[in-house]
Amino acid sequence: MKKIRIAGAQIPIKDKDIQYNKNEIIKALEWAKENDVDLLQTPEGSLSGYEFPYWEENMSEIIESLEEIQKVQKDFGIALNLGTCIVDYEQYGAIKRNQIRHYSNTGELYGITNKTYLVHADGNCIPNFHDLEKTAFKMKFDDSELLTVGLICNDMWGSSQEQGKNFKPVRSLNETLTEMHVDIIFHSTHGFKFAEVGTKDSNDPKRYIIRDTMDLWNEAWLRMTAFRSVSTLLTVDSCVYWDWDGNEDLLDKIRTSSPSGVINPIGQWVTNVPRYGRQYFYYDLDPNLKKKYWDVINLKSKGEWLNSDIISYNNDDLQIKSDTV
Repeated sequence: MKKIRIAGAQIPIKDKDIQYNKNEIIKALEWAKENDVDLLQTPEGSLSGYEFPYWEENMSEIIESLEEIQKVQKDFGIALNLGTCIVDYEQYGAIKRNQIRHYSNTGELYGITNKTYLVHADGNCIPNFHDLEKTAFKMKFDDSELLTVGLICNDMWGSSQEQGKNFKPVRSLNETLTEMHVDIIFHSTHGFKFAEVGTKDSNDPKRYIIRDTMDLWNEAWLRMTAFRSVSTLLTVDSCVYWDWDGNEDLLDKIRTSSPSGVINPIGQWVTNVPRYGRQYFYYDLDPNLKKKYWDVINLKSKGEWLNSDIISYNNDDLQIKSDTV
C-alpha cells in the first residue's frame, strides 16, 4: 500500500500582516510540491495571526487570502491543514473560531477543527461546542481511509493546566482520544516563546526556567498522547513569538514552545526538526501503521496495554524509517 507523505511547516507568523502570512503559507506549499508531499500542516493562526482585535477587523482580507491559498493547494494537488482564526458561518450563525481547516488535495473542505481550550489571546472566539468524538473525520487517500482528529495548541495540555475543582472534574481531550481509535492526530500550536537576545526579557533567568519547565511538560503530553492512543501525531509550531515585528535576524534565536515533527504510536519522534527558525519536514506514513503497532502492543501486554504503566517492546519488532529535510 502506498505511503502518505505528511508534512509540516514551522513558519513565522506576523500579527497584523495577513499578506506576509499568506506568502509564507504559499512558500511552504511550493516546497511541498517540490518534495512530493501529500498533506501539509501549518501552525495555529498561521494565516490570520494571533492579534485578535486585528484579525476580527480584517476578515475580508483573510477570506480573500484563504481563497488564494486554496487555489494554490488545489492546483498543486496537496491536501492542507491550515491554521487560522476566522468568522465561520454555522447553524448558530456567524461565530468567531480558532480553527484548523482541513482541505483535500482537490480543494474540498472535508473537516474543521475548532479549538476547545481557549486562552485570553483567542479574544472573542467561541470554544468547540461538540464532544471530541463528533469532531473526528475520515481522510481518504487512494485505497486508504484513516480516522483523524485535530487539536489546537492548549487542547493538547489544557485540561491539566485548568486543574478543575473538587466539584468540577476536568476530563482531558487526550483521555478521550485513547478510546477513539484514531489513526492520526493533527496538532497545530503557537505557544509561549521569547527572543534570547535583544529584549528586556532576554537576561531574566526565570524566563528560561519557566520555558524549560513548559517545554518538558508540552513534549511529554505530545509523546504520551500518541502512545496512549496508539496514533501517529503530526505537530507544528510557529518559530516566532506573539506580536513578532518581522525581524528575521531573530529567527535563529527564538526556540519553539514545543517540538515540531511526527511522533509514532509508541511515542517516538520519527523526525528530527530543529527548534529554531523556518523549517519544513516530512514523514512517509504507512496507512497500516496503527494496526501494526496495535498488534505488537497487545501481543507484548497480553491485551492489557490500556491498564499497563510501562510497555516493554523490542526495537526489532518494527522497522522505523523517516525522512526529514
